[in-house]
Amino acid sequence: MQLMVLGSHGGSGLASMISTARPFDATTQVPDVAAAFMGMGSFNILWIGLLVTVVAVTMNWSNSRLGYWLNLAVVGATDAGLVWALLAPGYMAWSDGMIGLVLFAFALVFSSIARVPVWSLRSSVQPS
Repeated sequence: MQLMVLGSHGGSGLASMISTARPFDATTQVPDVAAAFMGMGSFNILWIGLLVTVVAVTMNWSNSRLGYWLNLAVVGATDAGLVWALLAPGYMAWSDGMIGLVLFAFALVFSSIARVPVWSLRSSVQPS
């Protein structure tokens, strides 16, 4: 919050706090800063995707409980952030964001089915 308040005063207060920073010119630097934040967000999504892929291949393939919950937490939190920050306020159309949410729902359903022990499925089916 303090960063936003200092930034609203032309950045001179912020620049005085950080000796190596040049004064912030909102008229020319806002698009550059916004682009940098978008790049950082894309970079973070890349690493989240790589993490869940590695967990899926190394742990979920062998039906690991830890891998299931780790991927559920990471992808669930990432998708919750998408809904909270972009979809709910209307910055992104629901139709554009739904593909990721639908894929997450399918992955959740099928991963949960895979977590059911095989012996419990066999004991529920009675031979005729």
